[in-house]
Amino acid sequence: MQVAQSVPTDELDQKGFFLKDERTIPEPFKDHVDGKDELGITLTERHSDGIPTQIYMLFARELKNLTRDTVAIGARFGLTIFLAVLVGVIFLKVGKQDSSLPQVSPARPHCCPLVI
Repeated sequence: MQVAQSVPTDELDQKGFFLKDERTIPEPFKDHVDGKDELGITLTERHSDGIPTQIYMLFARELKNLTRDTVAIGARFGLTIFLAVLVGVIFLKVGKQDSSLPQVSPARPHCCPLVI
């Protein structure tokens, strides 16, 4: 990013525009006290867990997220049950033999998928 600046940076530094940082910051990773570094941040050791532990943690997190939003879960189950009943009603008695129709040869149902 380029900025149009009328006064050079050296001149601004000489006039005291930029403040000097006079803070003393200790070395962050020496003298561990109670598992914290010099800045008070908790130090943790990174280690790799096995795949079963990772899968367990993923499932536990997903279960926790599912129990938080019960309205969405209820809507999802309700919609699933409604669609299952609708498809069941539509295809009710589909496989039943109708005696008023002429009997079809046994080879015909096997040939239809080949034509399609």
